[in-house]
Amino acid sequence: MREATTFDGTDSREFDFGALSDSATLEFIVEGDSMEGGMSGYLAVGENAGDNLRFEQWQDTAELGFTRLGVADYLFEPENDPEAVMSPQAATHVVFRWDADEAVMALFINGVLAGTNTDAGEFTLPMGLGSLGNNASNSEGMIGTIHRVVAYNEALPDDAILNHALAFLEPGSTNFEIREIVRSIDGTVALSWDSAPGRFYAIETSPDLSPGLWMRGISGIAGEAEPSTLTSASVPTADDESMAYFRVVQVAPPALLETSFDNGLEDWTVSGNGTAWEVGVPTMGPEAAHNGQAVAVTGLGTSFEDGTRAALQTPIIDPSGVTGTLQLEF
Repeated sequence: MREATTFDGTDSREFDFGALSDSATLEFIVEGDSMEGGMSGYLAVGENAGDNLRFEQWQDTAELGFTRLGVADYLFEPENDPEAVMSPQAATHVVFRWDADEAVMALFINGVLAGTNTDAGEFTLPMGLGSLGNNASNSEGMIGTIHRVVAYNEALPDDAILNHALAFLEPGSTNFEIREIVRSIDGTVALSWDSAPGRFYAIETSPDLSPGLWMRGISGIAGEAEPSTLTSASVPTADDESMAYFRVVQVAPPALLETSFDNGLEDWTVSGNGTAWEVGVPTMGPEAAHNGQAVAVTGLGTSFEDGTRAALQTPIIDPSGVTGTLQLEF
């Protein structure tokens, strides 16, 4: 749906969400008044009516949420700002992403992860023929406007969600043009495109333009005031008849520090007394590493000693030139 529909709390609009798989994404441009009307308001419900999305979660929470009828009403645990999970009063890019493998519902507001919920265990986003703005009996409707709805039969990656949000927030900002593609004698390709300061890009390739065959080559390329020229990846030699397609996409800024301990501590430093830090695959405590296979822990298979004072310090992180809020995940 790409034309706006306004709801008064007593009406709904029929919508076909399609045949979605277990992991899927629903994207909205939506705004409304959660203070008016009833104690909750439907945002979207499909033929699987037991699982549905709420513009306002029960009971007068003024927060976005999702529900399994007869099981529970779920809210989001805010990532940083508690107000980010509130029902938006102005037109806002809102994404519900359900990852069936991890059983995590993620809420993105204007391209940024606003909150998550891991309590549902099982859930399916609305699918098939359903409705927007209310339930089937028009008894629990939202008051507001849905400007756009798009369903994706996959759990979209974070950078794709950010791209979609930027297209809404800054029209034209993501519609940059590739100016030149040059293949050198060694089989590499250089691309030049219109970039912007403070933005980051990735180069992707595909053998035949199929949606699922785009492969990311280089990512985290900083934009410049002038068109950037980048060397991406090898392409077939001149005597090869096969073809390759290229595209440039805008992506989220790269992490200032992102590491695993698969190669040991590297530039991390330890200090303290008592139990020493160990690096490897744990047999107690954390069941698995957040990234990679190895963890750094005070005892891979034993508890730390009484009186231990141990610190693990990151390498130097240089945030110069970074604007906005820094986020720490561990």
